[in-house]
Amino acid sequence: MDSDEHVTINTHLELITTVFSLPFIISDAYLTFKMVRKDTRKIYKLNALQVSLLLLNSITMLLEHAFSDGNCFYVFTSYNILSFFSVGIIFSMSFIKAYLCMGSSRKLFYLYIILQLVRGVAVIQLFINPGIQGNLMGGCLWDNPTAWVITLLGAEAFGFITFTIITVYFMSHQLRQKGSRIYTIFIKDGLIFSVTISMFYVAATVLQSLAIVQSSIILYVMWIACSKFATMQTRHSFKWHHREILPEPNAVAASTTPEETDETKLTVKDYSVHTLSERTSSSSNESEAEFVVMELDKVKLTPFK
Repeated sequence: MDSDEHVTINTHLELITTVFSLPFIISDAYLTFKMVRKDTRKIYKLNALQVSLLLLNSITMLLEHAFSDGNCFYVFTSYNILSFFSVGIIFSMSFIKAYLCMGSSRKLFYLYIILQLVRGVAVIQLFINPGIQGNLMGGCLWDNPTAWVITLLGAEAFGFITFTIITVYFMSHQLRQKGSRIYTIFIKDGLIFSVTISMFYVAATVLQSLAIVQSSIILYVMWIACSKFATMQTRHSFKWHHREILPEPNAVAASTTPEETDETKLTVKDYSVHTLSERTSSSSNESEAEFVVMELDKVKLTPFK
């Protein structure tokens, strides 16, 4: 297969990916902005921002295919900037949950900073060696150095998996609500997210290593996947907060038993878990102990010691 034919095939793949993913991206954007109109919590605003960046990129790529003027560097630049910030926001959303779960762990914060720096260095290297290719069909593709693409994918995969595992571990050891739907749904969400993202990143790394698909398409598909899962989890959180998912009768009954403490009670009123900090509001440690795991609206949990 010669170079022109390879570029043509990958151009078709890019166009197909963009066209077929656009309805789902628009749907996610619509749902996200509906959530923001009803609830202005930061978690919903962050998700709305990352979806908006993805939607803007998809529209830009479609316009590039429809009205190509040969300016492939503009497409390359806009794509990498938008994807860096959008995936970075999703990455931060995953980190925030784990960070709050661990009681503002400095080590976790340093890990987050290091991984973001690695992402930044990798993207800069992509600009240094863009490998931009164009063809008569108006396609603009780039095939970046494999080592830096794998570095970028590896940093993101390691961060997503680590932060998700920490959040799931914290939930399983702190909530102790194994019979409730709030426990089942969010633990299931975390596990599905971790396993699925792992599979996506492994597949992307293999494809990049074998040079079967150009890096521009691989990174684009990973961006779409991360955005979709982030929106799904945020949507579940929104449904719980706005009573769109009803608790199981057993969970409600269990939440009213006298043996339960304020730290583990799940009430019908707000589906929340009250912390010890609510009974020690005058304590100087209140600001450190009273936090909300972003994925669980109104769920306050005692941090690890």
